[in-house]
Amino acid sequence: MTQVEREPEEDVLKGLRDAYLARAVRRTRECMEGMAREKLFECDVEKVLMEAQVTGSDKTGEATPESPGCTGYVIYGKSTTGARVCCRFASKHHPKTNDFIHWVMTSFEQVGVAI
Repeated sequence: MTQVEREPEEDVLKGLRDAYLARAVRRTRECMEGMAREKLFECDVEKVLMEAQVTGSDKTGEATPESPGCTGYVIYGKSTTGARVCCRFASKHHPKTNDFIHWVMTSFEQVGVAI
């Protein structure tokens, strides 16, 4: 895992929660495969999102020539079984107008031993 710069982002967290509750968060194929491999379920995603107090900016998720208009965020929490997990999201914006398009969940994985 890469180093993450933490900074409180209440508006980001609220927007992400609202999109999640509206079932408007997309998932990458890699994210879904990773969740299945690590036996993480939708209830784990919901728990982490609803209990989150802060998001961090994910430097690997910053806009690149391959994915313009994306900003990455990371949220750490615990799964329903107590395992430490990391949830990564990207907010997609239009490359010319910078209008928000949608949220994408790029990974959800365990990050250590159960606590």
